[in-house]
Amino acid sequence: CAGYSGHRAGGDCGTPWQFAKRRRVVTEQWREWPVANISELPPRGSAGFLVGGGEWPFRGFVVRQDDAVFAYANVCPHRRHALDLVDGDFLVQEGTMIRCASHGALFVPDTGICVLGPCVGQGLLQLECRVEGGQVFVRAPDSLRDIDVAGQQ
Repeated sequence: CAGYSGHRAGGDCGTPWQFAKRRRVVTEQWREWPVANISELPPRGSAGFLVGGGEWPFRGFVVRQDDAVFAYANVCPHRRHALDLVDGDFLVQEGTMIRCASHGALFVPDTGICVLGPCVGQGLLQLECRVEGGQVFVRAPDSLRDIDVAGQQ
């Protein structure tokens, strides 16, 4: 996702897990939702969001890493449950890693790839996001039922 300074994140980060599976779904059929204000996210911060409605609203979160912002579905690839046991508690190690609170898996914030824990090499479902006018927008479905947990429509 583009950082709010305009640069694009992604590419090879030169790490041992560089060939791990990235899970990113970009679809024009999904709606774009305003989910956070950039001024409310610290340079190494995160915020959860809930969009849609009904019995299966979509849960996701955004992560700010200095000038870049990334968005993910709030679903652990290991056990398919939410990463945060306490709402909005996604980051550890001074904001440098995303953690699944249930099993301690650690994910790299800019790729969503697991580097420690029971799902090493698997990735979080990355969502398209952008920052405009200080607002973070994420393209996401109305419901978790609109995708399966493996990131397929």
